[in-house]
Amino acid sequence: MKTKSRLALSVFVLFFLLVFFLSPSTQAEGYLHTRGQDMVDDAGNVVLLRGVGLGNWLLPEGYMWKFGKEGDRPRKIEALVEAMIGPEAAEQFWLDFRRNYITEADICGLKMQPSICWKMPILLTMPFSVTSMPHPAR
Repeated sequence: MKTKSRLALSVFVLFFLLVFFLSPSTQAEGYLHTRGQDMVDDAGNVVLLRGVGLGNWLLPEGYMWKFGKEGDRPRKIEALVEAMIGPEAAEQFWLDFRRNYITEADICGLKMQPSICWKMPILLTMPFSVTSMPHPAR
């Protein structure tokens, strides 16, 4: 019975994907789409997207810290910092880091740039409030 269920599910998913990707609505007016390696608009003009990545600010990224495999994830980075300077100093470090790594002046400066989008990775375990800077959850 499981084989029939899996086969039916596979056929349904394949049908859905074919209908979705072959449908003319996937290239609806007003949206960008690809032509080969280019992203183009409705008129076929190549569009170059410009954006800014705010990586490492609210989500410590291992490759930026150069800690190797011992610090290749946010939780590992937080643990390494805590091991190096202690829990109280680590908590203060992360508050200061997030307050100063990207500042309000930086955001205002970015606002003046001709960017289309901003990428801001966020650590989902980090609580946010309106009145305080985010900090690692404990």
